[in-house]
Amino acid sequence: MKKLVILILVLSFSAISAQILNFYEPETNDTRSEALGRTSILSSSKANFLFNNTSQLGFMKKKSIQVNCRANLGTYNRTVEDENDIYEDENDYPLHIKLNGISFAFPITYPNRKDLQIGLGIGYRTYYDFGYKRECESEYDDETYTLDSSGGFNIIVLGGGISYEQRIAGGISLSFPFSSSVETEEEYDDGEFYKSDFDLSGYFFTLSGSYKINDLITIAARLRTGYELEHEYSGNGTTQGYNMEIPYELGFATELRPNGNVSLFAEYLTRNFDDYEVFNYNPNGITDKGYSFRTGFEIGNESAFRGGFFMQSVPIYKKKYDDEFLEHDKNPLTEYGLTLGAGAKLNNFFTLDIAAAYSFLNYDDKVSESNYSYEYSKFKIGCSLAYQF
Repeated sequence: MKKLVILILVLSFSAISAQILNFYEPETNDTRSEALGRTSILSSSKANFLFNNTSQLGFMKKKSIQVNCRANLGTYNRTVEDENDIYEDENDYPLHIKLNGISFAFPITYPNRKDLQIGLGIGYRTYYDFGYKRECESEYDDETYTLDSSGGFNIIVLGGGISYEQRIAGGISLSFPFSSSVETEEEYDDGEFYKSDFDLSGYFFTLSGSYKINDLITIAARLRTGYELEHEYSGNGTTQGYNMEIPYELGFATELRPNGNVSLFAEYLTRNFDDYEVFNYNPNGITDKGYSFRTGFEIGNESAFRGGFFMQSVPIYKKKYDDEFLEHDKNPLTEYGLTLGAGAKLNNFFTLDIAAAYSFLNYDDKVSESNYSYEYSKFKIGCSLAYQF
């Protein structure tokens, strides 16, 4: 039973992992932060702070509604060279568009306590995004197929923050599943067709705090608690269920404002790949911990230009032989990315943000007499429309 569930887990997500290098990588669900190197703890915008740092809701001045969407496309290619021939796998990921977040937040002030302010919010977001389409032509496996994947770990977020003297703030949020499922359809050129469904369920808290040291520096921290992500799989006449232990995530961030027109952001997040578990088995194998480092800049106020850079560990490993057995190296590989974006205040009520991110990972392997070369790249576009009143 346990071996069967683990096999289903590995086979089901092996197809996804080509497009999603870390399928347990939380989305920021905020276009401004996406443009700022995917920093999010101090660089989110308006009501979307509900998703990434609820303590910032304590600094809100107006009510805010935000709608967020994203579009992905990319490539994943593999070249296999042995003593006889060279084979190539070509994987294209056509444009895939998705609405991935809606948020609403509002401030509460007390006339008798002007030093205190509260902000509350409610929102819907895609926390783990499994939506894409894959078109594969494989010379090595001698097959051609298409794979459609839709859905993700979708959640409702309820949260709030409180600030004191507009200087120090704390916040908490609760996330729980809502219409949370993944559906995949795989069709081969010989007519074979496979369909599978996952229902995902899990509950976790997010704790955060922010402190404005002075007009130049703000610091913040965020803790997302660990939790059990419940999977219920059905496909091809099989129904199984299992729970995945998702480790906590801890993040630290800082914002520097050298002047009124320039802001600089930096952020560090943990990626505890060694703490994932299902049936006392880590799907990442024996692995070291990972990390994510993100940084970004913003120039301007009502009209802003943004850019950033990020580097983050992903649970992809180089293979190696150890005592004649095939294993993988313990060090997770690093994905690199560049981001650009802009924001504009359209009028007294509406603000529009756009972002683009390009990320890549290239590496080589040698297994037995074969040399493997992998090239991965992904292009992501984001858009957010905010209404303040």
